[in-house]
Amino acid sequence: MVLRLDVLEDMGTETPTTKAKHRDCTGLLLYNTMLPFVRSMQMFGLYFNSAEKCKDTRPERGKSVWSVAKIYSTCILIIIWFNQLRFWSIFSGGDQMGPELFEKLIFVSWFSHCAANITSMYYACSSVDGMEAFLFTWHRIHSVECSLNLADYGKKTSIYVAAAWIFWACNVAFCYYGLFDSFFFDYALAPYKPGDDYVKYVRITYAIIHLWLTAAWSMVDCFALFILSLMYWEFKAFNEKFRSRINEDGSFSGDLEQWRQQHEKLSSLVSTADNATSAHIAATFAACIVMSILILYNLIWWPEVVFKTPLIGFIHAFWFATAFGSVSFLAVWAASVNHAAHALWADVQHISLKEDTPACLRSQVTAFMHRLGGPAIGFSTGGLFVVDKQCILTLLHYLDSIRTWSLYQ
Repeated sequence: MVLRLDVLEDMGTETPTTKAKHRDCTGLLLYNTMLPFVRSMQMFGLYFNSAEKCKDTRPERGKSVWSVAKIYSTCILIIIWFNQLRFWSIFSGGDQMGPELFEKLIFVSWFSHCAANITSMYYACSSVDGMEAFLFTWHRIHSVECSLNLADYGKKTSIYVAAAWIFWACNVAFCYYGLFDSFFFDYALAPYKPGDDYVKYVRITYAIIHLWLTAAWSMVDCFALFILSLMYWEFKAFNEKFRSRINEDGSFSGDLEQWRQQHEKLSSLVSTADNATSAHIAATFAACIVMSILILYNLIWWPEVVFKTPLIGFIHAFWFATAFGSVSFLAVWAASVNHAAHALWADVQHISLKEDTPACLRSQVTAFMHRLGGPAIGFSTGGLFVVDKQCILTLLHYLDSIRTWSLYQ
């Protein structure tokens, strides 16, 4: 692996009055590790490197040039949002409470989730404080090429990429069944109806768009889960190494201040990762919770409609499992990062401070405990709140209350 020393020289050279510029992320440690993910997402316009837009062949004119990848991503973003707006034509003044209305809302929730995913990823790639800042911060912390975790991270990247492609293939297969062999996906043709002229061309057009919709759904979700799990593994490894430094008599072997600074760097890395993923986490919470509730209502109130054919019933079950699974895994990983980031509080507290302990060590312990017991470290939902264990318990209680209320109606 080639370590890019040139990028380290560019870090921290900007003054408060200098406008932040995009930098080339290719060749960085983590970028190389998750390259299979990057390549898969680039196929569908879900990832691009904004640094290429600064390569101006006409510097005297002061104009920027967009890369082909960013132009491609922008076109896909426009098409996805046009599809989202088009689909709202499915609602009419005669809609009444029933399984048909709920099916329409399920489709709207899923389309909204896809549109929000590609939008949040587009922002993360376009913003200087998004994926670019996360990759460079990671590279700065792990600039010395001695991390034994990179090979392990590479294997886990392959697992997440494989999962994203499997979900993509399954959802595309279900869609094509519902689009060409049953009535189930006729809603997706709005404002056209099955009996209209040229409707078969509309079906084919949507079938093509659905490839990109499904990629925005599966790959962005798995990519966010990978980033969250990555930060959990980092804190877990740090905590294990820190605890191994605590001796049986309660003393600490090593420079405590150096370990505190390393923890602060990891906390800063989480903050930069949150800038790139918080919008996606918020959108996933909103869309997947709504979608799970709507499918659950249909399963409880109108099972004869949901299970009209075995395959359509299986599609509903698959959608519920993926929607509820997405928000659950996202919440669990985010809460795990929050727990791991604050997990050393009790360990630091139990480090014995003898009477002859230097004042500087006492102050280091106090500063470390203050940070561990201070503001929450972790991933947030669009900056509204940090996802922690209490958030998961609240979510489960809310869903259980809805289920109980539905059963007694």
